[in-house]
Amino acid sequence: MVLPWIKSSQVVRQGTNCTIRLPTNTSFPSILRTLCTGRIGNQLDVYATAWYFSQKYGMQPTILEEQIASIAAVFKRSKLQMDAVCKVEDKGSPLKWEPLFEVNKEGYYFYDRVTQDPEPFLKNKLLDIGMWTNALYFYKENLPELKKQFEIKDDIKQRAEHAIKTAKDRFLLLNPQAPSAIILVGIHARRTDMLECLGQRNTARYSNIDGNYYNLAMARFSSTWQTSARCSWQLQTTLSGYDRT
Repeated sequence: MVLPWIKSSQVVRQGTNCTIRLPTNTSFPSILRTLCTGRIGNQLDVYATAWYFSQKYGMQPTILEEQIASIAAVFKRSKLQMDAVCKVEDKGSPLKWEPLFEVNKEGYYFYDRVTQDPEPFLKNKLLDIGMWTNALYFYKENLPELKKQFEIKDDIKQRAEHAIKTAKDRFLLLNPQAPSAIILVGIHARRTDMLECLGQRNTARYSNIDGNYYNLAMARFSSTWQTSARCSWQLQTTLSGYDRT
């Protein structure tokens, strides 16, 4: 594994902070940034993308405190290998931040230029990996390492396990003839995207999820995957009463 921070002598580490002083006459590993302001799913994406370029090409990542804090709200911060928050001192440097990403007509980010010919990007550049990275094929290459870093906090894990056990017990109580082996199905219902289409995203209360919206999503799932969806429907109904993080 390539250490994510010690890329050059220009990196000055101080606890969980670091400063990168851009040299004027010395070659240095290209520096990465992202200004993503999204919630935890987006922050996991940009973290994994920055990790990929750090490990694959030896680039220097920089992470904002609010980005790390978003991830650390659910995952153990002590396990993150890119915990340090780096500030780039570029006073007097002629270099400007330039996009490492490209965007297709659907709005998805991709990185064909650098993956097909990485050499021009490896040194002496300030590279922005983008706000909403979604190159899932990058993550697969580092999935075992990312799994070690993204370890859910114990208290959240315990609450989830309790909620799932309660849901299973309730389902079996209501359906005594059901098989004891219950398969859990997770559905990503993109509620905020729907609200954005309706022009209501700014008024959405993310901490108070609308149960009717998720119930509708589960009902549609049930109608499509008839046989095993009933279990998921019952589980969702029970889990809706638990606090979501």
